Amino acid sequence: MTDLLPLGRSEFALFTTAEAAALGLDRSCLARLRKRGRIESVCRGVYAVGRLEAPPEVIHRRLAVAATLIYPDAVISSASALALRGVPVWPALPSRVDLVRPLRHEILTQSFRMRPLHGARESAGGLPACDVASSVVHFSLDAGPTAGTIAADDALRRRLVDAGQLEAAFGLVRGHPHSGRARTMLTMSDGRRESVGESRLGVLAFAAGIRLVPQVTILDPDGGFVARVDFVVEGTKIIIEFDGMVKYADGGPDALFAEKRREDRLRRLGYTVIRVVWSDLQQPSRVVGWIRSALVAA
Repeated sequence: MTDLLPLGRSEFALFTTAEAAALGLDRSCLARLRKRGRIESVCRGVYAVGRLEAPPEVIHRRLAVAATLIYPDAVISSASALALRGVPVWPALPSRVDLVRPLRHEILTQSFRMRPLHGARESAGGLPACDVASSVVHFSLDAGPTAGTIAADDALRRRLVDAGQLEAAFGLVRGHPHSGRARTMLTMSDGRRESVGESRLGVLAFAAGIRLVPQVTILDPDGGFVARVDFVVEGTKIIIEFDGMVKYADGGPDALFAEKRREDRLRRLGYTVIRVVWSDLQQPSRVVGWIRSALVAA
């Protein structure tokens, strides 16, 4: 017997069990094709032709596409809507795709988390998705203020959203369970931060009561440009540089030498420079201790 495979839809060659049945492929046929590696199950009721080896964000997008095949009224939301736009979802994408549908209560399946409709419907990556502001706010409710701030910082920096839109979206969930998480996200977010690491460092300092001003330009007494630094502790000459050792690793000895000269100029101007790398973020008290020691010495 020669199995006639559906051609599949979308960039992922997806098809439903109903489409397979129209070609004479019942569940036993599909099981046999899976065993041979000719198809794989994406979620209940949806299959893909062949097998996909891809990064998590691509796998997540494929599942989002599958959702639109079996739930025509679905709109991608929260973390999944952010991922479609390339907004970082920290620390990792959820295993389920977030959807909103015309429902009265939340429904969880193995592959999807479905909630009642909220936000405005837009298009993201060719799929129906909630607007950025409501996606950031609802992601903050789900994942907490740190993850929400990381997403908000990126969306603000890329001008996918503005502070007023975030405030308006928060107004629609004010008083809901966990709304305090979104309120804290609004307080901490700053679109001047340029990476996940910088956002995490900003949140870490905020929690310790230390105000960091992002992306500060340092000039010499004659007004000449010296450096643009990741952070300055507000009201001080203490500079915080995130992941500086990695930033210059690809440039070889010349880049490292140039960075040393840059740092020497900053120190001659009276600045203290503290460098923080990824592993330091796992020990917040150590980073806060460095900053507080610098404040005492200043």
